[in-house]
Parts: sequence; C-alpha cells; structure tokens
Amino acid sequence: MLARLELSLEGEGISFRSASALQGVLFEHIEKDYADFLHSESMHPYSQYVKKDGDKSLWAIQTLHGDAYNEIILPLMEDSFQEFLLEATGSIVHIRGKKLISIEKKQLLEKFYDSTGPVKDCHNRGEERLRFLTAASFKQRGRYIILPDLRLMFQNLMNRYSACSDRINLLDYDTLEELLEKAFISRHDIRSVLF
Repeated sequence: MLARLELSLEGEGISFRSASALQGVLFEHIEKDYADFLHSESMHPYSQYVKKDGDKSLWAIQTLHGDAYNEIILPLMEDSFQEFLLEATGSIVHIRGKKLISIEKKQLLEKFYDSTGPVKDCHNRGEERLRFLTAASFKQRGRYIILPDLRLMFQNLMNRYSACSDRINLLDYDTLEELLEKAFISRHDIRSVLF
C-alpha cells in the first residue's frame, strides 16, 4: 500500500526550510529501532515535504510500503499527536487537520496505464509536464546535484519503485539508457534558494 498523510499545520516559522526540523519531529514519534533502521538505509521507504499556501501550511509524509505505513503513518495518526515543538523556531505547532490518502500498488499501476492515465496523455501530446513542489536535489558521489538531470530523476524513480516492490527490481540500465535516448527537457523554470 502506498500512503500519504497530509497534516494541516498552524504555527510560526513553518516553510520548506522546516522540512529537516519536521523530519526530526517524525523521528521522535516513531519507534527507536525503526528510526535506527531508517538511518542505515540508502533508499528511504518514505518522503516528506512542507508546502505553504498563503497562511496555510501542509506537511505531507508519503510511505512506499506496509512496514513504513505501520511504523511512520500510524503513530502520526494517533489522536494524541495534536501539536509539537518546532525546535528551529522554539514555537509550538498545532495540527489542525489530518487527511490520509492511500492506494494499492495494483490500483496505481492500473490508473497509470489505463486509457485516461498519464501514459496515454503522454503519447497523445508527445510530452509530459513534471512539476516539483519543493526544492529538489539528487546526491551523487557524495555531492548534491541541484540542476535537472534526467538520468538522476529516472534512476531515482526506478529505485523508489524497486523499494516498494517485493518482486521487481526496476533499475535496469538498458531501460534507463532507452529512456534517456527518448526523453529530453524542452523547457524549465529553475529557481534556486539557500537551504
């Protein structure tokens, strides 16, 4: 099961720069053994981001499989998790709402490949639009790459899919090379910010 928990937050100092502080909050609310396991993994079975829309803040946490859902999402869904201290600002952040969205992997693949999904749209238009909600970078050889790089994007997607699949390792370098031969960045709107 793939899941996303969206937490509506109210408090001072919340922005995309709060993501690392919120990761600390997340780790405080999960079992220590699982937190230690996550620290040792190179491909994390979760992701998280913070999005600001006017005076509203949204903290989204996504998990890639059932173990991550049980260990990360369920503790944050508990009624007792209604506020937390954001140490970076010293302010108390209140959780004003929780929304859980989940989908089975099979349903996602069916939706992706059905006649109205993005694969058909891509074939009809000859292009697909990709929009990053937050600042993004990829780590390669110990360095962060901040400019768009199709190889790193496709490789990351293949690795994430493999991480949530019990049977399939999607990282196939021949497929990766074929994707790179047929794909290109036709335009982009790059903005850089200090993090």
